[in-house]
Amino acid sequence: MALPSKNLRSRISEHPATQIWTSRDFLVQFFISIGVIIFVLHTFAGFAANYVELRHGALINDPILALFQAVDVTWIVFGLIYGALIFGIINLIHHPKRLLLECTPMRS
Repeated sequence: MALPSKNLRSRISEHPATQIWTSRDFLVQFFISIGVIIFVLHTFAGFAANYVELRHGALINDPILALFQAVDVTWIVFGLIYGALIFGIINLIHHPKRLLLECTPMRS
């Protein structure tokens, strides 16, 4: 397999996304953002498991809902979610600054 030409390698290294991914400031902000997101998701998952899923609810008799039959849309939802996830990852690789949490002061 032949290696890419020197011209192609230089164009890749000059691409703005490549320069951002090699920036120390960007990497620090990126890993801080990932840490905050993991913390928030972990906290929310604990809240959802301990409070939302364990509470007792009321069963409401709905005559309109009784007119419809259940339909399994598992694979449609799976395809839509993972298709959007793959699209988002590909898009964010080319625009890495969109990955960061914005921590700018509010203007009044």
